[in-house]
Amino acid sequence: IQDNSIYFGQSSDPFGQNFAGRSFAIDGYFVHYAQGSFNWIYIASDLRNIYKLEGLGYNGNFLWIPIKLKVYKRAMRIEVR
Repeated sequence: IQDNSIYFGQSSDPFGQNFAGRSFAIDGYFVHYAQGSFNWIYIASDLRNIYKLEGLGYNGNFLWIPIKLKVYKRAMRIEVR
């Protein structure tokens, strides 16, 4: 992670090769809430849009679904209710 972007190096994993040599801007907050590859929530930086990762779609892209939660920013902490 550098300059609000995440950079991916080379990978021998077929899934990891999709990201190899690419960078993506970080514009929000990611929460890994339980063990498992797809147990992620994304909170947009405006705190209005929240998505849960459901897995991979039929085209191989991540499948995010909107969820309704209340989000509060308190100093350096994000609270979800």
